[in-house]
Amino acid sequence: MIVHVDKTQQKNIRRQLLTDVVYAITHDALKNQNQTTLSPIEIYLSAQEFYRIVNTLSDPDEGLSDEIEDLVEEAANNTEAMFIITIAAIMLKATNTNGAMDSIIVQLFEYCQNDSLFMPLLEQFSQKEEQRYAIGKITNLIDYELKEIEVNKENPTEARKIIATIIDNADKMGTNNITALLVTLNKFNLDNNHIIDSEIQKLYEKLNYSTMKVGEIKELVMNKYVENEVERVEPGATGIVKN
Repeated sequence: MIVHVDKTQQKNIRRQLLTDVVYAITHDALKNQNQTTLSPIEIYLSAQEFYRIVNTLSDPDEGLSDEIEDLVEEAANNTEAMFIITIAAIMLKATNTNGAMDSIIVQLFEYCQNDSLFMPLLEQFSQKEEQRYAIGKITNLIDYELKEIEVNKENPTEARKIIATIIDNADKMGTNNITALLVTLNKFNLDNNHIIDSEIQKLYEKLNYSTMKVGEIKELVMNKYVENEVERVEPGATGIVKN
């Protein structure tokens, strides 16, 4: 039930989680904890596994206590189990919006409430619970990962993996949030020889924008008529050339 991941694999897994709203909400608190033998990624993956088990029980009211016992037995200590159970409960709340799992979530929280770190942890999560803030946090996490790729001169495929994850989850994020992401991605793209042109184009298409082919965008002009295209200025455009 508890997931262990080799350190060399954790970077790729971390990047796959970038558009997960619950990960964004819990990321900082997990990163700053030192009460368990697990890394933040291992805690989160273990919570995902516990969530999966609980969410698929044929009778959660009957089977939940056994699953908690199994987790506690496997965990290094009670606080480690509490971290995993708390995050799994948040996942249940996020995905069961009809209230069907509310009684199970209450039971999970009742188990955790005796741990002195539970309420401070829950408070940290609650401060980031609003979706707008969580999406903003996602943008920051993606920006961090792209900068790390750039600084470490990693293979461009790493950036493309991140963008692919963003594209897969773009429908959940809303126009304003995707627009904010595009600012980050376009800057990265310009600084790195247009290595993610096609990926950015797909993200624009997700927004139903009609765009030029990335890499062939003309210079901005205002209030000047141009008879023929000169110096990358579109014919027929009006404006002042902005260098």
